[in-house]
Amino acid sequence: MLFKAFDIRAKREDLSPLAEQQLALAVARYISQDTGAESVVLARDARLYSPGLMESLLEAFLSYGLDVLIDVQQITTCRFYFMCLRHPSSCGVMVTASHNPGEYLGLKITAPGCVPVAYGMGPSGGLERIRSYFEENDFTLPSARGRIRIISMQDEFIDYTLTLAGCREGELSGLKVFSDFLSGAAGSDFVNAFYCLGADITASGIVPDGFFPAGDPNPGAVKAAAHARNGLLASKCDVGFCFDGDGDRMDVLFPDGNQMLPLLNLSLIVPYLKGIFPQDNAMRVYADPKSVLPALEAVRHSGAEPHLIRSGHSYIKERLRTGFSSGYFAAVEGSAHYYMNFPSDPKDFSNGTAATENTLFFSILTAKAFIEKSSGVERVRNIQNGIYRVREWSRHFETQASMTSALDDISAAIAGRGAEIIRTMDDGSDLDAVLMRIEDGRHWVQVSQRVSRSEDSLARWEISADSEVLCNEFDGIIKEILMKHGIL
Repeated sequence: MLFKAFDIRAKREDLSPLAEQQLALAVARYISQDTGAESVVLARDARLYSPGLMESLLEAFLSYGLDVLIDVQQITTCRFYFMCLRHPSSCGVMVTASHNPGEYLGLKITAPGCVPVAYGMGPSGGLERIRSYFEENDFTLPSARGRIRIISMQDEFIDYTLTLAGCREGELSGLKVFSDFLSGAAGSDFVNAFYCLGADITASGIVPDGFFPAGDPNPGAVKAAAHARNGLLASKCDVGFCFDGDGDRMDVLFPDGNQMLPLLNLSLIVPYLKGIFPQDNAMRVYADPKSVLPALEAVRHSGAEPHLIRSGHSYIKERLRTGFSSGYFAAVEGSAHYYMNFPSDPKDFSNGTAATENTLFFSILTAKAFIEKSSGVERVRNIQNGIYRVREWSRHFETQASMTSALDDISAAIAGRGAEIIRTMDDGSDLDAVLMRIEDGRHWVQVSQRVSRSEDSLARWEISADSEVLCNEFDGIIKEILMKHGIL
């Protein structure tokens, strides 16, 4: 299936040259007829098939009379969002398949003002309208072609990020930083910024390579995580980072190689964020269904109110965008995605904000915490050491019906163990997941169960507890039920 809940994604082999051209024209028609934009920001990541799809999009946009602001080099999705922030009247299209294997390609789309375009979200229904144009395959091109402008905004992106983070040259002197870019696009921005800050950098996979020699560019994958962990241990650095293929996921590693829970990392940097935002009302953050109780309490301790939100990039960004006036300033997912209402002008929030991603910004604040707040880092490490996890894993099902049946059985079994079943957000909206929690005063365990919105008939689970025994026990419960349903 080409059209997902939050973006467009497929294997190269499933997108014929004719379908690729048809898709490009459908996106161009949507931007031209439904968004009110006269120009589009176009960028790509490092994967092998991005350039070809980018060429098809470029020709389609020009054919529809749209001016194209294009960076022809491989860049991160975060820098792409910054380009859109700097061109607020333009739409944006990023050619990327994020953390997926190299044979995948895809598109992330924004409307003017960095408004996310997803299925049923964005002007005229977003991806739903693009899909209708794709299926109609009826394109009437205007007589006037658009114009091309080549842009490269790395220096401006880094300057903006350093200014917003309140950093000065040499501020991280003495800090030894390891980063594994998994041959994706994030290395250039990160290394240049951290060099300016004076950090001692050890980099792995810094050269973009769409073959992804270290494995799928996914920090959560076992092979990639081991690659990053081994590199950090060998370098004996103070803190480690690992990015996905397009640089919008950022895992943080303690010096011993263990990954820090993203929500715990957010609790560590909330004091910096509170110093950036000029609001007087309560500071609120969103956290996804994989957020565990000790991490939620750490966020409260840091001075922010955590609120549950359903997973999904576009959904989270839209809720952040519309909730900014109510004090929602940041969000985090357990998959290591960080979001924030970023100001157009880092010194003046009155010029407007956009809910986007910038892992460079969050990595800088994390590094500052490691060099300035040793007691805070130690507190977070102690919390982390008391949390045991079976990191998110997934299973494919033959049909939607068979998946629903298995998930219902799992929910019933864990509810039978006394779990509280949470299916809604704090405001009553659908959580689009099932969060199952047991807390009896002595122990706690949590199971997050959700259906993927980017892949067909795929369900995911993550288990957390205050003991390894409990993690393994509930992991066994789930897998035993899946086996009964014929899923190994």
